[in-house]
Amino acid sequence: QHMSVHIKAPAGAGKTFVALHFIMTIIKDQDAKDRSKTPRVLFIARNAPLTVFVAKWLASRIKSAPARKRLLSRLHVASMPFSDGPCAVTVSKNSMAATPVSDCGSASLPKYDLVVIDEAHHIFRKETLRLQVEPFLQASDKCLLLSDISQSLSDVTFPAGLHDVELTEV
Repeated sequence: QHMSVHIKAPAGAGKTFVALHFIMTIIKDQDAKDRSKTPRVLFIARNAPLTVFVAKWLASRIKSAPARKRLLSRLHVASMPFSDGPCAVTVSKNSMAATPVSDCGSASLPKYDLVVIDEAHHIFRKETLRLQVEPFLQASDKCLLLSDISQSLSDVTFPAGLHDVELTEV
């Protein structure tokens, strides 16, 4: 089903950890259900190091190289400048690289099964950034926004129709 959730919590409460669980669930559950469908997940954050951390964390949970490669082929990441579009993540000889997805003009975004936006309070506070990430949300079945509760109470315009969840403990 279509699901849009906004998780609000203090810094360090486990928002990104919860998102990582959802990402793994979508990719692994889909693997078990229908091998003909290739689920795609897009993880968006303002800074590239956070996107690399997420990709590395996910990859480290998969022991076999073919399964790890399959997982990473289903993960796209995007960081500022968002206008550059999503990147595919690859691993080669103990290094990780993000390369632009070539077929992602603004008119032909890939369809994502889940889009996660970490530190959404920073992105949706600035109209220019919000306008750059909104097309990704529209090209997805499910979205998960993560924001610091103390910084998302005012001066932030989040998308309509989000189910708000306040995370208190992980």
